[in-house]
Amino acid sequence: MALIKCPECGKEISDKADSCPECGCPIQAKEECLISEEVETGYEQPIMNGAAPEEGYRSAKADTAKPAGKSKKGVIIGAVLGAAALLCIIIGIIVSQRNAKIREQQEAEVRKIREYNSAVDNLNALYSSSYSGATDAESVCVLTINVWVDSIYKKYNKETNKYITGTSDFNGAIQNVYNDEDIQKKLTHVKDIQSKLNTYIQELQKCPEELQKCYDAALQVHTTFNALAELALAPSGNITSYKDSEQQKIDNYSSAFNILGALIPAKKQVPLYDAKGNPIEDEFAFVNYLNQNVDKLPATAESSIDLEGFAFYKDTAKICGAEGEVSYNAISLSANVISYIKWGVKNPKKELESQVLEKLRERYGKEGKGDKNSYNWYNEKTKENLVLNIKDDELSISWFNSI
Repeated sequence: MALIKCPECGKEISDKADSCPECGCPIQAKEECLISEEVETGYEQPIMNGAAPEEGYRSAKADTAKPAGKSKKGVIIGAVLGAAALLCIIIGIIVSQRNAKIREQQEAEVRKIREYNSAVDNLNALYSSSYSGATDAESVCVLTINVWVDSIYKKYNKETNKYITGTSDFNGAIQNVYNDEDIQKKLTHVKDIQSKLNTYIQELQKCPEELQKCYDAALQVHTTFNALAELALAPSGNITSYKDSEQQKIDNYSSAFNILGALIPAKKQVPLYDAKGNPIEDEFAFVNYLNQNVDKLPATAESSIDLEGFAFYKDTAKICGAEGEVSYNAISLSANVISYIKWGVKNPKKELESQVLEKLRERYGKEGKGDKNSYNWYNEKTKENLVLNIKDDELSISWFNSI
């Protein structure tokens, strides 16, 4: 027989007793109940500090449940953080793809504008070159007519006398015209212009659709110029038919030339963007007027010098924070198309030299060989030709027409 404590009053009693002699608590029934609960839960019910087994059991059960709650909370936090990280990655990919698409669109826009401007450059080049060639062709035709008439009617003047003297008829006089060195130079120039116009027309076959009317007008200039050129290069017929043909060809060319001049648009400004795709100001925007007619210059450009055969305009522009004077030069023989632009600063600060040089390298790449105080660039594709000159009292950049 062993002694146990009554689960109610705690008094020691025999383990064989059916009930506690002190308080009357049934012993066997209580033990069976406790044993049954231990089997179901898997927990042993300790008696804690004299407390009833039921209370001790509930306390132990509660304590063992707490770690499970903390673990579940940690899993939830981890899942939330993981989802947030995944969301950030997805957003990053979307933003990156969006930025790449924007840059692609910007590059396409710049490429399209450059193609447009290249076509406008070729239109202006054809326009101005044909004018220069037509001027020489017309002068040869007019001289031929004058010598022809004077030799027939035995008229003599300062212009025709040297071709007629010593000849027996007009054929000899006209032959003297075409043997003249100055006339041969003009005719060589006319042939060179014919070759150039052929090249421009080939390039313009790829012009944007919005310039189709300009292309059609350029074809007319090309055709009428060739007709006039051939008349100057190889005169034929009699004096009357030649005079009529010359006048008709001059009129046809002049009409085609004027129509093309009225149709040629201004070049578009090429946008610049930084590495993030944000638009930035182009400090060299004024260079866009190269190869354009003077009537396309901004309202701020003022006529500066009035010389016969030349047109000069001036304006101002800032490069690397330094404000300099911009000069636009055009020649009337080139139909007033701007062939030279210069930007210059008097008495520049020492640091401006390196700043401008770096800016030009960013825009045009590595410079070519030059003198000690000059740097030059030439882009075969864009036909951009420029020189940076550095002197103690002046820093200047010059752009030339290379088309």
